Amino acid sequence: MAMRSKVYNGAELPEDVLKKRFHQLRRKKEWYRLIRSLVATALTVFFLFGVFCGVGIIRGQSMIPSFQDGDLVLFWRLSKDYARNDVIFFERETWQCELIKRIVAVPGDTVDADSEGRLMVNAEVLKDTHTKPGIGYPLTLLENEYFVLGDNREAAMDSRNFGPVDKRDIDGKVILVLRTQVN
Repeated sequence: MAMRSKVYNGAELPEDVLKKRFHQLRRKKEWYRLIRSLVATALTVFFLFGVFCGVGIIRGQSMIPSFQDGDLVLFWRLSKDYARNDVIFFERETWQCELIKRIVAVPGDTVDADSEGRLMVNAEVLKDTHTKPGIGYPLTLLENEYFVLGDNREAAMDSRNFGPVDKRDIDGKVILVLRTQVN
């Protein structure tokens, strides 16, 4: 039995040409799959962190013990309903920085101070919270205004200093904390 040669009248055999062409198409298809996967991943990351969620870094001691300096927080941008005890991430344009604080009073609430300087919301005294110079009391929150405090009341710069936070300034509600240091 005679062996077939690799050359067919001076050219490659048709089977060999087809194998080469098939191999080239398979490599091209793998590249297209890779590029498609990279584009899909990039779009997913963009929508997840550019539209739905945001990432912020805690700066300072104002939220101790709940949040530590350097912690990373993930916040949900699409939340538009905020309630008492929600932790929010927001911007103060006058300071050009982002802050994280806890909501203690919502639109329609009245924030006041008693004779001893303790802070009250709707005539209920807030535990371990005193007024600071900065705003006048009583203060009734308007629509889309929130009164926020840091958990570390003594060290916090919060609504006692700069007044209520407008809803338009809120970037989102904190949903996850990633500790960067273990104490």
